[in-house]
Amino acid sequence: MPVKIEEVELKDLKHGDQIAVMGDVAEIHWALPRFMSRANGKYFHHGIFDKENLEVIEFQGNDKASARPNRRPILQFTYKRYPLYRVVHEKCLPVETTMKMANEAVEKQDSWPGYNLIQNNCETFATYLKTGHKYSEQVASACKNFLLDHQHELSLAASYLGACSVRAALYVGAASVRAASYVGAASVGVGSVGAVVAGSIAVAAQTESE
Repeated sequence: MPVKIEEVELKDLKHGDQIAVMGDVAEIHWALPRFMSRANGKYFHHGIFDKENLEVIEFQGNDKASARPNRRPILQFTYKRYPLYRVVHEKCLPVETTMKMANEAVEKQDSWPGYNLIQNNCETFATYLKTGHKYSEQVASACKNFLLDHQHELSLAASYLGACSVRAALYVGAASVRAASYVGAASVGVGSVGAVVAGSIAVAAQTESE
């Protein structure tokens, strides 16, 4: 789902726009800068603009555990976080549908799933309201870039795991062969004893008949 992010002035925003401001990714989790090094440690915080009330409907809270669909004034949303951006999608829902869904999300915020960095964050929330699809371009890009930046380490890890798997398979195979040999030997032993016993019985029977 390709998206375009363009800088915009507050006066130029439209009702139902998906908007974003930049924040420090370390605010979300201390380990995230490693995964978003190509973004210079920054991320976009998303929301839906309610022009009629000059508010933003967003997925946020005092902390990630308490994050839910909420409203707050646009000036709080942008406080110390200029510039302001608009997120442009190729296909969007009608503005009326976006705002209806956004208002319902706030009214029924307790029924909304809790925060999840990958599946349920501020971007997936805003994108869902704007397009009808949950998606995070930032998460997709971060995963892709991490794989590209750590190809060598991942290749070594894959080789190591592959070698471990081969060794394990050889060990299991050898154990199976030993087990089969043991069972086979045991079968032969039992068969030999049985043959001797049967032979002895036959000889004894023949002697008695004579």
